[in-house]
Amino acid sequence: MTRRLVGMISAAFFACSLPTLCLPNLARIAPVKAEVQHQVFLPLLIKPEETAGGSTTQPTPTPTPTPEPTFPTLEEFITQVTSGQSSAWRGFYADGKFTARIVQQPPNNYSFISWEMDVLTQYMLAEEEVVGLLAHNTHAGQYYFLLRLGDQFYLVSDDKHTRLYQVRQIDRYQALQPGSNISDYKNLETGEILSTAQIFARYYMGEPHVTLQTCIAQNGLANWGRLFVVASPVE
Repeated sequence: MTRRLVGMISAAFFACSLPTLCLPNLARIAPVKAEVQHQVFLPLLIKPEETAGGSTTQPTPTPTPTPEPTFPTLEEFITQVTSGQSSAWRGFYADGKFTARIVQQPPNNYSFISWEMDVLTQYMLAEEEVVGLLAHNTHAGQYYFLLRLGDQFYLVSDDKHTRLYQVRQIDRYQALQPGSNISDYKNLETGEILSTAQIFARYYMGEPHVTLQTCIAQNGLANWGRLFVVASPVE
């Protein structure tokens, strides 16, 4: 299907847990062809000690914005997260909402997600023009629930360049098989049922955009559902 979908995924990925949100489909995101034979997995963002699909005693975290007195300016944030040595993404800045550092997955380790509290992990299986940012909802992923339609944020590269994005779509899904990384998913707004391959194509392929992914905790399940926040570049 694409060079990133051909024979590349053989390990389970991740899911997580948290609250809710939703919106219409992002225009012109690539569909999935029915004849694709390669398996596609979505990562399971759960703690190592948790069993996929098992219950959790952890309460759903309550998102709390960074206290305003300590919220850095964009210029201060750029100085904090960059070294000037590469073009890799190093920071996420949503003014008044939250900031986070960005790290990349190690080569061929597509299940890696940082356990540092304020760090997002770039999903390296996404197509080249798509930036996938993953986080556990007990960590930086909880702040994804603060974002609303129309909100803007910057991505900051290591060479101190910035790119502005605007949130265009927020989708919530129930995982019909919470413990499986090849589950079907039900859109909580529209009722649409999508396969894992269709989810992958919708959020990690297509025209340039950013996808933020974390999990939704509900009914005692840490990985009950998935949250996708999609943002388009602002020209």
